[in-house]
Amino acid sequence: MKQRSVSNFIKFTLVLVGLALFCGCSKRSAPSPLKTAMDAMRQEETLTAGYFQGDAAQARKSLGELIQYYQDPKTKLLTPDARAKQIYETYYRVFVLEKRTGNEGEAEAALAKMREWRQRFFQLVNVPDQDGGTLTPERIQAMVDEADKRQNRGQLPHYVQTLAR
Repeated sequence: MKQRSVSNFIKFTLVLVGLALFCGCSKRSAPSPLKTAMDAMRQEETLTAGYFQGDAAQARKSLGELIQYYQDPKTKLLTPDARAKQIYETYYRVFVLEKRTGNEGEAEAALAKMREWRQRFFQLVNVPDQDGGTLTPERIQAMVDEADKRQNRGQLPHYVQTLAR
């Protein structure tokens, strides 16, 4: 009798595994929201790693790819206001990077884009922008440095350390 119940348990388990594999591998099934979120987080993490670990050229490239990723309509994880916030915060980093590397024209272009996306964000959330007019280059740099240290174990991005040498 015990042998029979073990055999039935094994058959039942194999059927469940087979169903799970069939359902999981079907082309018709959409990815789960959890899988979509995890994939998005991995992509964002990969692009952000290039910013934190690379030289100035790699950091610039990673930030550009991150902005493209956020702007891509296929990046479904983001709501319109979250998308706008991620983009304007990434432009903060571009601005600071370009200022630090002496590319004033690129820094000004990034600042204009940052203001555009920041304004879009506040329109989407239907709240007035209390700080928009008071964001000096020094304040933006301080905000970016603080955020970068929080996100990078207390360290500024590698490119900053290489510029200081």
